[in-house]
Amino acid sequence: MQIRSLREDELDDWFLFITNAFQRKENPPTKEYFERHYFSDPWRECGGIFVAVDDGELVGTVRNFTRKIYCCSCETSTCGVGEVCTHENFRRRGIARMLLERSLSYMSENRFALSVLHTGTASKLYEGLGWTPVTREFFTRRIPFDLYSSWNVASPIEVCPCESEIFEEECLERLMTVYNRTSVKYNGPIVRDHEDYWKKWVQNESGKICWRDERRTPRKFALRIQGSLAGFVVLQFGSESIRVREWSFLGDQISKKFDIVDFVLSQICKLYGEREMSFTFPAPISDMKRHDVQVSDNTTMYKVICPRLLPKKNSTIADLFCLNELQNSSVNSHVFWDTDRF
Repeated sequence: MQIRSLREDELDDWFLFITNAFQRKENPPTKEYFERHYFSDPWRECGGIFVAVDDGELVGTVRNFTRKIYCCSCETSTCGVGEVCTHENFRRRGIARMLLERSLSYMSENRFALSVLHTGTASKLYEGLGWTPVTREFFTRRIPFDLYSSWNVASPIEVCPCESEIFEEECLERLMTVYNRTSVKYNGPIVRDHEDYWKKWVQNESGKICWRDERRTPRKFALRIQGSLAGFVVLQFGSESIRVREWSFLGDQISKKFDIVDFVLSQICKLYGEREMSFTFPAPISDMKRHDVQVSDNTTMYKVICPRLLPKKNSTIADLFCLNELQNSSVNSHVFWDTDRF
């Protein structure tokens, strides 16, 4: 058994391997999905993909994603972990663990401060190697179309569906500013400081590419104040609730006496001609905290790689993510936008 980096000439075989390995999932990703996530990534590095090879055949793999996240109001170098899988005939032999251990060496060699991953089933494996789950908190609420209808102060906010025009040069700089100034308030969002990441990854994952179940394809909306872009929202329609995959908003001139999130979502109800709709959204983005249901998600995990490179040197994961630094908030400030998931 050999653990090594993937070669460029093996990419197509690798795409086929991971596609087949994930076929047992309820809604398995397609080969095009993995190709898109690789070629849409401006920081992609074939040398950051490790494979287990047995008798010349791929039997396991892990991919490392070069990223930065906002943490404690600082940009922090972070290595994402994804595409962890093993051929069904080689499972329970410790291959995934060997690949992850090689990934950890790669992270140390390349001086990442943190590592992040998302998991639904293998948390014990990751916890055994030092990753710690950090809760993401969500609110679910049924919001009527006429919420705040008597508040004239809300009227300057215009909510409208948008397409690829928001990623064009004349809008993109403003969009990046809105995103950065919003996301820096939280702990966990990806730093999007590369235009190609916006034009390829973000555009693709916010609705340009139709999903296998077209009803679940994300939809994006622009928020404008007096014609100027002030916010960006990405939604995903589900059978029971509409999920806010991403939220950015700058509107210092808007009254703080009402919840901007509630108002915007009520306008989306109106756009779709519905009297009321159920929405699920990250708890830290809401000002008022008066919502019907609070849900916790523990599938995002972090690990400290180089303690000296942390924004607060030698901090623990709890120090970095679990302590709330937002004023007047009863929840932690951990956010990871679904658009950036790998």
